[in-house]
Amino acid sequence: MDKLLLAKLAKEHNSQRKIAEVVGCSYRTVGRWMKKYKIEITPTMISKERLDECIALGYGENKSCAHLNVSAGTYRRSMKHHGLKSPHKDFSPALYFDNMGSCVLCGKKCHKRTICGECTARATRRGIKSALVFLKGGKCEQCGYDKSIAALDFHHTNPNGKEIALNQANAQKHFLTYVEEIKKCELLCTRCHRERHETQDLKNADFKTVSDATMQQLLVTMGTL
Repeated sequence: MDKLLLAKLAKEHNSQRKIAEVVGCSYRTVGRWMKKYKIEITPTMISKERLDECIALGYGENKSCAHLNVSAGTYRRSMKHHGLKSPHKDFSPALYFDNMGSCVLCGKKCHKRTICGECTARATRRGIKSALVFLKGGKCEQCGYDKSIAALDFHHTNPNGKEIALNQANAQKHFLTYVEEIKKCELLCTRCHRERHETQDLKNADFKTVSDATMQQLLVTMGTL
């Protein structure tokens, strides 16, 4: 490959791929010959006047690159060379809050979103629970209550086998993980769930170890509340 031609094309700020198109070979071949001849491509540099023009127009990196018809790397290199800073890097609280909208569900301020993150997470949790409740029959297995899914709980028949808190189900885990977990549970309404736990607690409690004096003191304390 002609050394003079290669040096001339490199000096004109052409990339290896552009040089390869001109000489009719692959860019890897161009790279090998440039390494052999010790030729380096002079990086493209945008003039300070053109960059100042973009800054005056309030263009960020993407708009500036489109306006100047250069790559993001060339734009950043030129900005750094001239000691300039892109307007979008300077955070403006006033501009930020002026562009804020309101969540359509709760009315909370949110930036460039129709629904805030809190409502999105709440809707996701409710959607997952609705699907899990449907898979378990959609009603309390003990009394048949089915009016509100908010009043339905997943009761682990074996507390030691509990791996996931289903009341905190979210999109961070795969849905099939929750499907496997509900196989260890009964679907109970809030009242039946509390009664079930009370029955288990009374069954496990050993009241024989409580002395009569301690029980009497406990009853007196409860009477004074």
